[in-house]
Amino acid sequence: MKTTFDQRDDHLILRVSIRAGSSKNELVGKFGDPARLKIKIQAQAVDGQANKELIKFLSKTFNVAKSTIEIIRGEISKQKDLRIEITGHEQSEIVRIINNLSK
Repeated sequence: MKTTFDQRDDHLILRVSIRAGSSKNELVGKFGDPARLKIKIQAQAVDGQANKELIKFLSKTFNVAKSTIEIIRGEISKQKDLRIEITGHEQSEIVRIINNLSK
């Protein structure tokens, strides 16, 4: 299975699949080809609420500023590509968190 992310010098592209309206926010695991990180979000997919909650949740989970996370593809889709503007240690920490998830 391919990875759920692409690393660059100054950013990370993360491929995700969102399930809005869940009972809690959580990273579920990796699935599919190309691989995506499955994420459950409590907020409903109405008026961008789930997107806002996704960015807030990932910011807290990955310990990065919300302003560093941008949805670059899939604004109104369950499948999204995110750009996270980070380098070095922060990238390594996010990769570690993702790789520790069960498949």
